[in-house]
Amino acid sequence: MAAKPSPVLRKFSKKFNKMAAPLPSPPPCDSSSDDLSDDESQVFLKPGGNIASVPAQDVKKTKHISSQEAIDDFWAKFQSKAPGKASTVLPKNLYTQKAGQKASKPVKRGKNAVASYEEAAALCKAKVAKIVKECRRVNQKYRDPYFDIEFDLKWDLGICLQMLKKTSDDLTPKFSPGSVKRVGDIFDSPQFYVSGATANDIRQGRDGDCWFMAALCTLGNKPGLIEKICVARDEEIGVYGFVFHRDGEWISEIIDDKLYLTKPDYDESWIERNLIEDRQRINSEEDYRKMYQSNSGALYFSQCEDPNETWLPLLEKAYAKAHGVGISEMAAFMIH
Repeated sequence: MAAKPSPVLRKFSKKFNKMAAPLPSPPPCDSSSDDLSDDESQVFLKPGGNIASVPAQDVKKTKHISSQEAIDDFWAKFQSKAPGKASTVLPKNLYTQKAGQKASKPVKRGKNAVASYEEAAALCKAKVAKIVKECRRVNQKYRDPYFDIEFDLKWDLGICLQMLKKTSDDLTPKFSPGSVKRVGDIFDSPQFYVSGATANDIRQGRDGDCWFMAALCTLGNKPGLIEKICVARDEEIGVYGFVFHRDGEWISEIIDDKLYLTKPDYDESWIERNLIEDRQRINSEEDYRKMYQSNSGALYFSQCEDPNETWLPLLEKAYAKAHGVGISEMAAFMIH
């Protein structure tokens, strides 16, 4: 007669048989649909061999949309139902903050005048050096694309002469220079300074900017002050750099060496040309230039006392450009 198993052995056998029982087969899957119905469940095997059933509504469903719907959803994020104004385009993140820190910042109001001047002078010298390097590379003289008085006069635009809008009842006479030439074509031996810049050099032109001329005379009475305004130049290339104090800070301005003349060119003149041609000159055009278009006396606006000194007309031109007024409007600008 076989011995009966002990109670401990029977209990262990029942537990082992329960763990070794086969799992129930999963319900058939419908391949036509990826979503679970409300009455379906998913079966999971828990640690220890126990079976757990999770309702279908607790399982995250995957939604499949068409390509057009995906595009529509993307652009819908850029539409705002409430009116407003966007102040920035790029998001506020670390990269934009670093870029803003490296960006150049304007001179702050109330900044030390000496520091502001040194910054403007250094910037002006750097601009002139860059222009000189490029002009030498292409073997050309500098032409100011933002204040080209030769093109302005040729096409009668009047922008460089009269930038401010004139009213119909304005009785200010219209200035009409005859021609435009470079410093090298006007002066026989051009020099920016002849024995320095002094008050005795200043001669007012046809414009009524006597207040500006008086201020320059004051600066000229103390040696070295005018030189602090004309900080950089290259007379061979025809580029000049100046600094001015405007709106509480020092600014820099760059110009070329083109200046207005009183008389027109030889081909465009009539009376003066006939007077020379009647004398049966061999080179009447050169005689005309020497008589009407040479040295300081031929300039339309301000000029220096010395026939070959050039700093004053160039400074006047740079001041007009820096303050956004035409050269002929210098008087009205100084008064207002």
